[in-house]
Amino acid sequence: MSDARPDAGGAQTGTGTGTGTDDETGVGSGIEAGPEAVAVVGIAGRFPGARTTEEFWDHLVAGRDCLEELDDAELLAAGVPDSALAGPGYVRRAATLEGFAEFDAEFFGLPPAVAAAMDPQQRLFLESCWHALEDAGHDPAARDDAVGVFAAPSFSGYFGYNLLSHHDPRVLLGSGTSPALIHALTLTDPNFFATRVAHALDLRGPALTVQTACSSSLVAVHLACQSLLSGETDLALAGGMTVKVPHRAGYLHEPGSMMSADGFCRPFDAAANGTVFGSGGGVVALKRLSDALADGDRIRAVVRGTAVNNDGSLKMGFTAPSVEMQAAVIAEALAVAGLEPHQVGYVEAHGTGTVLGDPVETAALRQALDPVGDRTAPCLIGSAKGNIGHLEAASGVVGLIKTVLALEHRTLPATAHFTAPNPELGLGDGPFQVVADTRQWTAPGPLVAGVSSLGVGGTNAHVVLTEAPPVPPRRTPTPAPAAAPVLLVSARTPEALRDAGRELAGAIGPDTDLMDVAHTLAGRRAFGFRAAVAARSPERAAALLRADRPAARVAAAPPAPVLLLPGQGSPYPRMGEGLYRAGGVFRLELDRCAELFAAETGRDPRDAVFRGDAADLLRTDVAQPALFAVEYALARTLESHGVRPAALAGHSVGEFAAACLAGVMELPDAVRLVAARGRLMHAAPAGTMLSVRAARELLLARLDGSGLELAAVNEPGACVVAGPPAQAAAFSALMTAEGVTVTALRTPHAFHTAAMDEAAERFAELVGRVPLSAPAVPLLSNVTGGWMTDAEATDPVRWARQMRSTVRWSDCVRTLLAGTGPDGPGRALVETGPGRALASAARRVPGWSDAHLAVSAMRHPEERIDDGEALSRALGALWETGVEVDWSGTRHGRERRVPLPGYPFRRVRHWTDPADPARPAAAEVRERERPRTAERAEATAGRAGRGAAEVLAGIWAEVLGVASVKPDEDFFDLGGDSVLAARVCGRAQAFGLDFTPKDVFEHPTVSRLAVKVS
Repeated sequence: MSDARPDAGGAQTGTGTGTGTDDETGVGSGIEAGPEAVAVVGIAGRFPGARTTEEFWDHLVAGRDCLEELDDAELLAAGVPDSALAGPGYVRRAATLEGFAEFDAEFFGLPPAVAAAMDPQQRLFLESCWHALEDAGHDPAARDDAVGVFAAPSFSGYFGYNLLSHHDPRVLLGSGTSPALIHALTLTDPNFFATRVAHALDLRGPALTVQTACSSSLVAVHLACQSLLSGETDLALAGGMTVKVPHRAGYLHEPGSMMSADGFCRPFDAAANGTVFGSGGGVVALKRLSDALADGDRIRAVVRGTAVNNDGSLKMGFTAPSVEMQAAVIAEALAVAGLEPHQVGYVEAHGTGTVLGDPVETAALRQALDPVGDRTAPCLIGSAKGNIGHLEAASGVVGLIKTVLALEHRTLPATAHFTAPNPELGLGDGPFQVVADTRQWTAPGPLVAGVSSLGVGGTNAHVVLTEAPPVPPRRTPTPAPAAAPVLLVSARTPEALRDAGRELAGAIGPDTDLMDVAHTLAGRRAFGFRAAVAARSPERAAALLRADRPAARVAAAPPAPVLLLPGQGSPYPRMGEGLYRAGGVFRLELDRCAELFAAETGRDPRDAVFRGDAADLLRTDVAQPALFAVEYALARTLESHGVRPAALAGHSVGEFAAACLAGVMELPDAVRLVAARGRLMHAAPAGTMLSVRAARELLLARLDGSGLELAAVNEPGACVVAGPPAQAAAFSALMTAEGVTVTALRTPHAFHTAAMDEAAERFAELVGRVPLSAPAVPLLSNVTGGWMTDAEATDPVRWARQMRSTVRWSDCVRTLLAGTGPDGPGRALVETGPGRALASAARRVPGWSDAHLAVSAMRHPEERIDDGEALSRALGALWETGVEVDWSGTRHGRERRVPLPGYPFRRVRHWTDPADPARPAAAEVRERERPRTAERAEATAGRAGRGAAEVLAGIWAEVLGVASVKPDEDFFDLGGDSVLAARVCGRAQAFGLDFTPKDVFEHPTVSRLAVKVS
């Protein structure tokens, strides 16, 4: 870290943020190499006339005046006195914010009463911080980084004008410190501005509130850079927010004051006559440049140098500016950045449009950027205050955000209301010119800009920025991942989830790279209501995002994944071909299996799967190896995506793949057994298998004497019978005549019947030669329908009997679901093979509920989607239920973070209106009513526990600001804290209930606390 200290500024400090080309990173910025720099990786804010930075930029480029004209009726309703409106100096214009009284309290876990008492500056800044983190692609909960907050509020008019009006100041303030005063101040006082964000977002780095008047938020940026470069933080949020209260009100102008006489701010203009103070603010997310490059962040601009100083007494008075010290802070920031004055092509000036301020600032710019008067390179200047007014403590960071956007777009927006330069500026034909019209921004080298912010009292700040390093070309293309892009959307409420999907759909255009979008979304926080969209094309993705569908909250205990591996009868030609062509884990594992089978049988199952036809897969000695190989490869693919099964179940031959995955047998041994099993069963007599839509009990009665046997019970109302072809045809005709649906399966033998006796006997000998182990993952048994014991798993006779015994699949599913359901963790059943028969059957087994999920990881042969989209759809469905999924396997490694809409806060009005001066303050009313209410409450409380519970529920509802409180709702889950617990105790004393905040912590529900106090 460099600490540049030019002679002109003995009291200044520099950040040491110069940097340059780094061959290893490929930055290639054209700026000479130097110390570490700071990357701007995220921005967010609320601005007059604009809820987002994108809208803000559109207004800037259009040169739009975002202030509003206010009429007398509105001003009177806002509380402006008649006497003020009648005066000649009252200006009826204001820079306001849409939704200034609204807040998503539920998102941040705050009870309504707390939200209504919180300064709107804290609320809007909190939302902006969240959006800045999203824009940066950084979820603090997902990384163990130190995240700092450097924040700047303005004076809280909300406390003084709205909240205090409900109290007698002589009581609330004159009585000294009280719990009520402490509570009010924690929600409104600037001391808690930064720490409120740190607490709400669980940020563990430094949290500092900065107050240097108008320069506060740019000083906050300076301190954030220092913290990053010293290693104190890994990511920093810096900015500020101003919300003027009363909000939709004008102001009083006096001749000679700094405020505009007509409500228009005209920076550097000949007609400039003062500034207009307004509301708004923003946040930037900052990281060390080296970290941002290493993490693949979207770098929006680079901070090369910052500096802060104070005028001292080198000026006419406390509020007056100083040319010398303003010039010094610019010179120091340049020195820290390692740049020359002539390299600066644009300065976002403080530019207040005041008679004194603008000439002093341009004189300082000239002294710093053209010190000897020989500059030939143009230097353009502008100020956002012409568009949005002076945002007080937040003005500096808003100027910074404007400049970041200008660098990104390589466009300089027009300076609103500028027609001709103020003669006092002395610009003439020199290199300094005001940006009069929006123009393209070009330069011989990288674009360089400065941002100034000057505080009343003399604290000056300057930041030197350069455009982001060129984005390196994407690395040499690698094979695209098998899985289709999965767009992950989540929210805290179903309504917000719907809005998030629609807003994301609106941001997706025909040329959108869905892999980039998926990569960006995967870095965001996953909330309780989720939607995952798998799609190959932007058009399909947008359509799916707009579609309405039910949303359920992720359970406290997400369902446990269970892999279901289907049996013979499910294969189809080219199953999994799309996954195989894409390479990756699926191809690797399938090739591994295929080579083992080829060595064992002389036949490569890939030939049957990818180059054969349906007839090839009817041969048992071909179908079973092919099915095993595909299922094993698909299971390992799911595992590579983080889906690790809590249990396994396989149907018939699928049980061998399940046993191999569970560790009962090693892969070469499993291949040897499956190859032998297929060969032996293929040699068995011909037979027919029928799927019959009837219950087991009915079929057993009909099977007596039919020559057929019960081969499988797949679900309570669906079984499979098998036997010789002639008897099977007769049985099919009989059952069909009775109105029972019968379907012949695509199998050439009567599996799981006496026809397999000889094959089973010979197979037992082969299994006896293979080492078997106890399952490392719980495994279900087709033979018993229950969990396979260690003794069963290691018994060769059991594995031989398995091909002869009835497949008790319905019982397997019952066992799987037993002990789970609405009150416990569910099961996420993943059919890991071709088709979806097992997943579909599971939904019809008793014990199934909404707590469970059944999906298929491979497409049905009739589905018109590719294999990768089917896999992605399954992964998305698992994620929607809360199953952890590793999305890195769905990436090709060349993705980039892209700008996307932020969280759609469900903003509702949380606002305490000022008390009507014509009526007593609400607090006084409560004081008068309290004795009588207390008498009634004491009588109620005296009736023991139930009465106390009623009183406590009412107190909790009042303190938390909710409609009602249920007996078993946790005080702290409702947003309570230690301060609110103390208020509950104070309220309760008036009702004859005596307890301490500690009691609330130990008994956090109404029912438990009522028992305690009774």
